[in-house]
Amino acid sequence: MDRRTLLRVAAAVPAASAVGVSSAWGAAASGNRVVVLGAGLAGLTAAYNLMRHGYDVIVLEAQNRPGGRVQTAREGFVRGGHAELGAIRIFETHEHTLKYVNEFGLQLVPYDTGQRAYFIQGKRFLHPPQGTAWPLDGFGPGEQPDPVTRIFEILGSGIAKLGNVFDPGWPGSVPSAVELDQHTLASYGRSLGASNTLLEMFYAQEGRCGEWNAAAVLAMEAVSFGSTPQSIKGGNDKLPYAFAAALGKRIKYNSEVIRISQDERSVRIGYRDRSGRHEIRADRCVCALPFAPLRRVSTDFTGTKADAIAKLRYFPAARCYFQTRSRFWEKDPLGPLGGVNLVGTDTMAGRIWNTSSQQADPRFGMIQSYMFDTDALAYAGYGRRRVGRMRTMVENLLPGSSGQLIGCAEKVWQEDPWAGGGWGWTRPGELTWMRPAMMQPAGRVHFAGEHTSLWIAWMNGAIESGERVTQEILAA
Repeated sequence: MDRRTLLRVAAAVPAASAVGVSSAWGAAASGNRVVVLGAGLAGLTAAYNLMRHGYDVIVLEAQNRPGGRVQTAREGFVRGGHAELGAIRIFETHEHTLKYVNEFGLQLVPYDTGQRAYFIQGKRFLHPPQGTAWPLDGFGPGEQPDPVTRIFEILGSGIAKLGNVFDPGWPGSVPSAVELDQHTLASYGRSLGASNTLLEMFYAQEGRCGEWNAAAVLAMEAVSFGSTPQSIKGGNDKLPYAFAAALGKRIKYNSEVIRISQDERSVRIGYRDRSGRHEIRADRCVCALPFAPLRRVSTDFTGTKADAIAKLRYFPAARCYFQTRSRFWEKDPLGPLGGVNLVGTDTMAGRIWNTSSQQADPRFGMIQSYMFDTDALAYAGYGRRRVGRMRTMVENLLPGSSGQLIGCAEKVWQEDPWAGGGWGWTRPGELTWMRPAMMQPAGRVHFAGEHTSLWIAWMNGAIESGERVTQEILAA
């Protein structure tokens, strides 16, 4: 795949305010009124670009903020600390995201690098020297002494089956990709002889992603990752707030969509806000809602579109952040630790990530437990005790953390009624029919969101989808 040069950026952008429909929509030429559902990055991108093309746009957002699954927490932290509860990284390969980071004059900060520790099978250790066996039980033939190379071989063989992921008919246009669609990542690895120990070691590095659709996740792997992870200085939510500032009064917050209907000439959107129920009539609609909350909306969609909305699952994901008095892991008993993925584990804590390099104060630290799938579900199951439970686990995974933890923020995405989970998640056999069904317009309604993009779960995917529906509407 082509890799674009990293853009240079600087400065911050203020937030936007919301007003009612009547003041947001002025006189517009016939055929130029568009209502956008959702002020996540997909909806904001579509609204912003349609506005720049002269369309009369209004955005309905159920929450009181823009950004959707881009959410930055600041409350409860000292010295300007912040925590990304949702989208966290931007790579140099994310050309769609970087375009707007540059356009809005935002500044990027690279994450630092360093040595990672592991906690697997109750053992805490560093990556063994080359040629030295990993201190784990249960590896299969050919996996020792270099299981990392074996993981890359398995991933590489899957990526080779993808074909051209940018082909409009993908994956259905590529027989080997259709074959890959029948697997989860775990079942594909097992079909090539991967042991459970090898898979657990992989999850300790990348998160518990074994149940993801193999074709979807390998396509995402192929197009998403680069060598330089970064985030926006001061918080990734500065990007949606920059879009919101540009859109201004066109965004109507605290407005929950309850009905979508259409005829040959227009789309009608029913919504409710604090003053009651209302209806908007428009020429086109961009539906940038995740399918989980969309299922609560009354619609007249049929066929594979209705099936996709009903069947797309959202992946459990959770984060629990702790601000620390110091970066004590730099003096870990195993040796200095650093980088984003500080400790990879096979415990409920998933991975302990380190975002200290993104903080305003160089003395304080910021770490998080980043949990997928069953780990996120187990964490959520502790209810009010979950932060205390995670604090205890962190003290076991990072010696020296006792007495260091001074602030906390957490998010369980499957508990969020406006998200339903971290990102869209297709089962084996679903991607071939569901991907085109999710992307296809339904009459005058166009669909955006990371779930419609190759960049599943990334800001880049949400933004790319917003640009795509803009072009659909311009060509309509």
